[in-house]
Amino acid sequence: MQSDGTCSLVINSIGAANPATVGSVAKGLGLAIEETIKAVYRAPVILASKLERAVAEQLDMMLSGLGFETSIASDAELNPLPNPLYDVVLRLEKPEAIFEVAEQLGFFCGIGQAEAIRLITVPPGIILGGVSQATVDALAKRLKGLGTKLIQSRPQKARYDLFSHGLPETMARMLRSELKLEAGMVAGQADSIFANDLDYAEANRLWRKYGRSGHVTIIDRDFQCFDIILEEMGDGQEAEQADLLHRLFGIPEDIIPSLRGESEIILAGNRGYGEFEDVIAEMARNNIWARADLSTFAQRSVLISGMSEKMRPRYWAASALMPPLSVCRCSPPISRSKWPVQLKP
Repeated sequence: MQSDGTCSLVINSIGAANPATVGSVAKGLGLAIEETIKAVYRAPVILASKLERAVAEQLDMMLSGLGFETSIASDAELNPLPNPLYDVVLRLEKPEAIFEVAEQLGFFCGIGQAEAIRLITVPPGIILGGVSQATVDALAKRLKGLGTKLIQSRPQKARYDLFSHGLPETMARMLRSELKLEAGMVAGQADSIFANDLDYAEANRLWRKYGRSGHVTIIDRDFQCFDIILEEMGDGQEAEQADLLHRLFGIPEDIIPSLRGESEIILAGNRGYGEFEDVIAEMARNNIWARADLSTFAQRSVLISGMSEKMRPRYWAASALMPPLSVCRCSPPISRSKWPVQLKP
């Protein structure tokens, strides 16, 4: 590094900061606030360049104290590389922690707790779009120990599935024609259309043409989840079957005999693409028949049969924050910029 040359101050990660902190820094440096926030969540990003080293070190110390992860680089040696961007889904594996998770997510995204709960609970649960790996890592660190799973996907590399229901007849015919579907090749009811394994370009094109209808949803395959449903337990191999179900799903071995003769029982939920095929095949080898049902848009209810007086205030407070059930209208894939983003006042 050249000690006599000018330097750049690089933000490597949002770290423990949040949009309010970024906005304050941008205002102090005379940068556009919205542009700066977007750029920092796509870090690494050059915050300021052509600085004397002493100035860069002071700025570095200040930003580190605010929670950012920063570094100083020589302008002469700065060699930016492409920075992939991701969309991120949060899956809640401990439902009882939703309010603490929402509080942490709200701080990280600069939103209220109610909006954070909506992002988590409305399928498919996309909480961030077009952010860098450094931002994903920073959020994962903030949520550590809270029972969450972050799933990330690069939109331009992803595969997509299309779901349509209730599309006007003329538009439905057009869509079937474009998808090369015959009139009878539909999923579910007669006015439903399903197409799978679309690439980014095709998904984007179809969304632009049909998305405004309100009857088409296009979702990244990486963000879909499935339930594994028990259909039938065959005779024989009882010991092996009990061991398998206990190992795969944690079902206590003493209650497995009661599953015989039963069907349509959810053995596991929130399994992504590629996370159930081997499981179902292994079950079949042991004479247990199961299937995987898409559960991304499933709506389920909880019946509360009793509640202590102590819990009532907390329940009503929680009810006020929970959003109404709805189906996510996925946003279209969009173009992404590459690192570094040179900020301008």
